[in-house]
Amino acid sequence: MKSATRSILAILAPIASLAIGSVACADTTTYTSDDLFIGFHKAGNTSDYLVKIGQASTFTSTKTLSLGDIATDLSDTFGGGWATDPAIKWGVIGTTRLSPVGSDPVHTIYASKQGNTSTATPWNTGSSSTLSTSDAKIASMTSGYLGKSSTANSSVGLIQNNIDTAANIAYASFQAGGSNATNGASGLSFALFNPTIEASSPSGITDSSATLAVYRLAPGAIAPATAVGTFSIDSSGTVTFTVAVTSAFNTWAAAHSLSGAKALPTATPANDGIQNMVKFVLGADPNTGAIQNMPTAVISGANYVYSFPFNSNSTAEYTTAVEYSTDLVTWKTASGGSLNGSTYTYTISRGGAPKFFTRLSVTPK
Repeated sequence: MKSATRSILAILAPIASLAIGSVACADTTTYTSDDLFIGFHKAGNTSDYLVKIGQASTFTSTKTLSLGDIATDLSDTFGGGWATDPAIKWGVIGTTRLSPVGSDPVHTIYASKQGNTSTATPWNTGSSSTLSTSDAKIASMTSGYLGKSSTANSSVGLIQNNIDTAANIAYASFQAGGSNATNGASGLSFALFNPTIEASSPSGITDSSATLAVYRLAPGAIAPATAVGTFSIDSSGTVTFTVAVTSAFNTWAAAHSLSGAKALPTATPANDGIQNMVKFVLGADPNTGAIQNMPTAVISGANYVYSFPFNSNSTAEYTTAVEYSTDLVTWKTASGGSLNGSTYTYTISRGGAPKFFTRLSVTPK
C-alpha cells in the first residue's frame, strides 16, 4: 500500500485655502519616507503632474482618496480631454529608501503595474542591492517634489516642467525612454521595471483597462511581490483604492514565518518533498519534515479507507482530490468523500484488486 501527494501550480503650515477674491494660495509640498505618489505624463508634453497620495501603511482598506481638485490640474496640464486622451499614462511609486518605516525595511519599494491585483502578474522582489538603484532614482524624483509650491487646486499636487534632460528630475524623466530611467538608457522605468510602472488605454486612463495594481517589493530572495491593491481614476479626477483580497495561503505562510522564495506555494522549506500548498491544505507545519498531519489509509474488508486532515481555510484557493490506481499508470478520482470536523474520509471499493494505491492531489483554483 502506498500513499503519495501531488501538487500543481498554475503559474507593491496647515492646508490653506485663503480666499482673496477668487484666488487660492498654494502650499509648500512636503515628503516623508514611504510616501506614495501618482505620476501622470504624456509624451511630447512640456509638463507632467505629480501627486502625493500618502504613506504606504495607510492603504489597508478600500477608500476614495482626498487629493483636492486634481481634475482641474490635469486639465491645466494636459488639456480638457485628459480623461480620454490615449497618450496620457499614469503610475504609482514610492520607497522607504535608507530608513525603515514601520514594517517596511530599508529599500522597500511600492510600484504599480497595469491591471488589477487579480489579473496582473506581480513584479518580483530582489536583494537590497537589486532594489537600491531603483529606490535611489525614486528618491531623486521625490527631491524634485519636496519644498515646491503646490497648485492652488491641490495641496499635494505639483505641475512639473518635464523637458527631458538628466538634470531635470521630473517624474516623466524616470519612465521608460526618459533620461533618468536607466542611467541614461531607455527601456526600464526607474531602472528596474520592464518596461514601465505605468498604465494607459486607447480610451484614456479613466477606462477600466488602465487600472493600476500596486505591489510591495521588500528586499529578499527573488519571489513575486505582495499585492497591495488597485487604483482607478474617473473623469472627475476621483481616485479610488481597492485593497487586495488577503490570501488565506499568504496569511498561513506569514504565520509560519515564511518569506521570499520559501513562501511560494510550490516551495518545500523543510526539504521533505511536500510543497507548501499541500501542507496548507493539511494544516501541517511547513518548517518541519516530521510526520504530522499526513494522510492515512487502512483496509476495511473490501474497501480502502483514506483519510486526511483538512484546513477549511484552503477551500477558496485550492481544490483537493483523492485519486486511486491499481497499477500506478491509470488513475481515477474517488467520489463520495465526507468531512467530519477537520478530517476528510473517502471509502473506496478495492474491487478485489491485489494492489491498491492512493494519492492526494492539490490544485490551485
